[in-house]
Amino acid sequence: MAHKKSEETLVDVAEAYSKTEHFVNENGKKITIVILVIVGALLAYFAYKNFIVEPKSNEAAEVMWKAQYYFQIDSLNLALNGDANGNPGFLEIIDDYSGTDAAALAKHYAGACYLNLGQFSDAIEMFESTSFSDVMLESERLGAIGDASVENGDLDKAVASFKKASDHGPNAFTTPIFLKKLGIALEAQGEYGEAVKSYERIKLDYPQSAAGRDIDVYIARAAAKS
Repeated sequence: MAHKKSEETLVDVAEAYSKTEHFVNENGKKITIVILVIVGALLAYFAYKNFIVEPKSNEAAEVMWKAQYYFQIDSLNLALNGDANGNPGFLEIIDDYSGTDAAALAKHYAGACYLNLGQFSDAIEMFESTSFSDVMLESERLGAIGDASVENGDLDKAVASFKKASDHGPNAFTTPIFLKKLGIALEAQGEYGEAVKSYERIKLDYPQSAAGRDIDVYIARAAAKS
């Protein structure tokens, strides 16, 4: 997975724009790219279930492994476009296996690559071009659209996406992460009362999660401004 670099490559909105964007800048590491923290485990599970368990998908698994490897070592251009040895990248796999689970997974990987490369509109387009029956992976896809939208300066779209992600198949893994992102984005919009509600859901339902460990600080901050 795109490990340390990916976790550190988070939204950084210039202070010169507005108070809202300045707020996002200060809180960016809490707003964006959770996909690069949890995508590895989710995609590994999804790939195993669909490409190893199901015999018909073995060919797709075999051709995708190199692109997945490049993604894991942060060689994102090779992951997207393939290498000189004829190993296909995610974009070629999307074309060659159109309409298959392999193409859906490749689109998700490609969206993550674009997000890391700073091509946020391309990332959104790729994430929006697919969907998953797997609850956690679908939640992650929706949240990734929110991450890319924050990076792209579209807080309205980010808020809508984080809401969908946090409401889709509630679970202790992804839900508190996206509730926290939602709260931060709402604060950036000046919707402090709604932000408090989002944070309080974490405190009530997911107090033991990583997002819940310091949630009282976020509640107090938003409440003081509401």
